[in-house]
Amino acid sequence: MVCEWIGWCALEPEAQAAWVQAVGSVAAIVAAITIASSERSAAKKVADKQERAEANMRYTRAHRAVRRFQKGISAQLNHARVQRTGSVIVPMPPAPISREMRAIEHECHLMPDAGGEILTAINFFEEAQDLLRDGLLMPQDADRFVELLEYAEQRRVRAVGLIEAFLSKAQA
Repeated sequence: MVCEWIGWCALEPEAQAAWVQAVGSVAAIVAAITIASSERSAAKKVADKQERAEANMRYTRAHRAVRRFQKGISAQLNHARVQRTGSVIVPMPPAPISREMRAIEHECHLMPDAGGEILTAINFFEEAQDLLRDGLLMPQDADRFVELLEYAEQRRVRAVGLIEAFLSKAQA
C-alpha cells in the first residue's frame, strides 16, 4: 500500500481508528444536515401547496357569496329608488346578511386582496339597514339609504374584481 503522501502507514493502529471514526462522524453529521434540509424543504413545499389550495377555496367561496350578495343590494336599491321618486311609503323589510356572507366575513382577514372591500361592503349595507324602521324607509332617510347601498355595491364590485384577479393569477 502506498501511503507516504498522508503518512497513514506511520500512524499507530489506534490513531488510524481514531481518524476513521472522526472522518465517519463528520460524514454522518453532513449527511444528517443534508437529509434534514431536504425533508424540511419537501415539507415546506407541501405546506405551501396546501395553503394555496385553501386560499383558492376561500376565494372561490367568497366569489360566489359576494356575487349573490349583489342580488340583495340590487333589490333594496331598486325598491328605494322607486320609493324615493314617489310619495307613498311602501313596506321594505330589512334584509339580513346571509349566513354565507357571515362566514366569508369571518375569513376576510385571510384574504388580503379583497377582504377589506368585502367588510366595507357589508358595513355599508348594514348601515343602510339601520335606517329602516319597522320595515319602512322614511322619506327623509331615502337619499342616505340609496347612497349607502350604492357605496356597498361599489365596494362589492371592487371585491369581485380583486377576487377574480387572485383566482386568475392562481390558475396561471
